[in-house]
Amino acid sequence: MAGLRDVTERLFRSGLSLGTDPKTGFVFDAMTEDGVVFERMTRIWPQTELLRLLCTHHVSGKRESISAHDLGTTFLARFAPSRLAGGWIDRFDEVGSPLVDYMPASSLYHIYGAARLLSGCVPETGHG
Repeated sequence: MAGLRDVTERLFRSGLSLGTDPKTGFVFDAMTEDGVVFERMTRIWPQTELLRLLCTHHVSGKRESISAHDLGTTFLARFAPSRLAGGWIDRFDEVGSPLVDYMPASSLYHIYGAARLLSGCVPETGHG
């Protein structure tokens, strides 16, 4: 089990340091095996999976360079803005413009799972 934990921690660290936008914290679509990002677009499901990982680390007492609360707030503002009344934007280009005008049903599973974890690891602020 220790070997498996080492591998998962290496993958997490590599993805966090090389595969995310340092300004937003969002996960890029693709990078090479040596860590060169070649698709700077962002999709909703990798963001939700990163939020899950950050929550898991938070609950286990690990501190990360980005907090689940901060990324969660930024994520919701971009990918699930209140003007969509419960809807979401699945994909953005490298400058932050939406790439699709529909909401894939498959994304709901990822959004819901991340929201459930976030609700348990991020303190309520009373802000909508």
